[in-house]
Amino acid sequence: MLVQYLKEVIAEIRRAAIALEAKQVLNEHLARYLKAQFNFLLTKIACRLTQIK
Repeated sequence: MLVQYLKEVIAEIRRAAIALEAKQVLNEHLARYLKAQFNFLLTKIACRLTQIK
């Protein structure tokens, strides 16, 4: 009974891993986009701060 339960758990983990691999490409694209937006905002803030001085 325990062996069957462990087999089911392993199968579920494998299914989740396969699903995550499919989403990984999208996540990498989103991470690059968010990083670019963050860098843009930091640059904009830095420009404004230099204008204040």
